[in-house]
Amino acid sequence: MSDVAPNSEAPRHQVGAALDTIVSRARSAFESDEFARAYEIINNNLLEIWFGTSPDIFLKMLTAPQAAQHALSPVAVMMRNMLLSGASTTDLTSDFASQLIEQPAAYSNDSVREYVQNVAAVFSLRLQGRPVDALEAARRGEEALPRVQTIFAAPDSIEHFIVLQHGLTAMLAGAFQEAEAKLTEAKLLPSPSTLPFLTRDAHSKLALLHDSFGDPVIARAELALADEEPRTSSWIEPVLDAQTQLARALVQADSTSHAIEMLDSIPLNTLGEMWPFYAHAVRVIYERAGQHSEGTRRLETLDQTRLARIDGQGFSGSVIPSALALSALSAGDGGRARDLWQRVDPTLVTSQIGEAMLALASGTPRDSVRICMQTRPRTRGLRQLELWRLTVLANALLVIDDIEGCLEALHSAQALPRGLAPDEAALFHRRVRELAEKEIAHWPKATESLNEPFAGFEFEQRPGLTPREIDVLAALARGLTRDQIATELFLSVNTIKAHQQSLYRKLSVSSRHAAVLEGEQRGLL
Repeated sequence: MSDVAPNSEAPRHQVGAALDTIVSRARSAFESDEFARAYEIINNNLLEIWFGTSPDIFLKMLTAPQAAQHALSPVAVMMRNMLLSGASTTDLTSDFASQLIEQPAAYSNDSVREYVQNVAAVFSLRLQGRPVDALEAARRGEEALPRVQTIFAAPDSIEHFIVLQHGLTAMLAGAFQEAEAKLTEAKLLPSPSTLPFLTRDAHSKLALLHDSFGDPVIARAELALADEEPRTSSWIEPVLDAQTQLARALVQADSTSHAIEMLDSIPLNTLGEMWPFYAHAVRVIYERAGQHSEGTRRLETLDQTRLARIDGQGFSGSVIPSALALSALSAGDGGRARDLWQRVDPTLVTSQIGEAMLALASGTPRDSVRICMQTRPRTRGLRQLELWRLTVLANALLVIDDIEGCLEALHSAQALPRGLAPDEAALFHRRVRELAEKEIAHWPKATESLNEPFAGFEFEQRPGLTPREIDVLAALARGLTRDQIATELFLSVNTIKAHQQSLYRKLSVSSRHAAVLEGEQRGLL
């Protein structure tokens, strides 16, 4: 049992002192060789020691020779394994247990052992840049929890901590709906008065999630709640300060210059695993400011750093290439956008909506409509993602002259909670807005400024190439003659000539070289 009971009404000035007292008792007992007392305090106040002292000192306590003589609780072993996994990036496809200090007494139950290993694996896999694999381990741990709860007598604060870690893992994996659910659960769980930063962390991460992909109004509310939590002397406080400032920079809608100043003043070494949301913020804020080149330059710099990521693995492995691809697409360089898109995780909802944008820009609007319809369940509850999906869908439907479908998409946008704000209406293509203002009552007049990253993305209403025309274009790019193309595609030369004339007309070109260049620009090659 913790030395300090949960008490949300504890005076703010007492919170830091209570945390310091627990840490001081543990360290004093340890340094005085009173190991029985030291490990009793550690077992009963694990999170207080974790957050109240430096991780290296805590790990030293948990791995000291005396730890083998004084039984660590299963929870203490789990936390030791978390710290050990953070000290190594060993591939966990081998036997994780063999890599850790053995303590059979703590693993008296196979289910407990399995649970402890899964939780430790979450940390190690995240630090390897494998958040999708880490999320699978978190889910396995959650499935095992009911089998070990009676044996695994963890305090409520440990449950709070593990749920928070699940939420963070889901954020990095790009499972944003799951992340929202877990972070909401975390902010509702009780925590000791010594650990108010657990609740502050949940509010702050929810704010960042909603700033990035959800509802900015909710983000502001979460930031206000985070500010109400008392502060402590823990090393985690500067980390949460940086995380909170990142959320505040994103929510700055009225002053992009101030948002850039806030972004620049964040000490990046304190963001830790939250760096992908910094990269996302760079894209969004510099697009809002109209400084596209500078935003791209900063993203390219980040792309050259040794961050914990693997291309194609979750949000952390996709955020930089996807942001660069969208910048290239906005600049009309569809070929570069396609190349960059090969590096993103295709299972992410953000990647799928981006793929719909690429399809529309490449002249295949029906593919864009299909993708947008398939992603609908995955944007529910995330306002900005749903608006992004609806803007691409409405644009694509207008291109194929499906006016009824376009209006239906616009009505869906208007039916979002609180309706549409003028800056949100600016997300839609000018022709779509003109249709909305003519056909839909109370459609807001769009603002002139571009205050969202996709607001300035223009789609031309142009006919798309058929699959056969794309085959012919690809053959032209390879330098084949009409006779060679006809032989390869099992078609007559006259048919190839007709396809070539058609694709020239659709691409608005008059030569083979110009057709290939335009195809590359559109991302068709």
